[in-house]
Amino acid sequence: MTFEADPCLWKFSSAPDFHTVAGTPSSFSSGCEKLEYLLNVTIAPEVSVDEYQKIMSPYVSTSTANDAVGELKECFLKQSNETLANVKVMLTHIYNSVSCDPY
Repeated sequence: MTFEADPCLWKFSSAPDFHTVAGTPSSFSSGCEKLEYLLNVTIAPEVSVDEYQKIMSPYVSTSTANDAVGELKECFLKQSNETLANVKVMLTHIYNSVSCDPY
């Protein structure tokens, strides 16, 4: 996959569709497809730690960082569907906030 200079222009034609996370549709929108994809796979309980580390590998340059990425995903995998849904609510509020209006 080749990336545009602007990460918000990155396209994922072969990426899995994680528009439904923890049984409810994702409603947050940052305006950046790449960021939304990464947030969705972080939250999605269907994505394993190994799968997540592979997805994040372009951004991880050391084994220590890779371990940290795995621990981050583990934190989300241990959460209930209700908590994961609340993370989406929080992201929706952030992206719809006055602070994000200019973007």
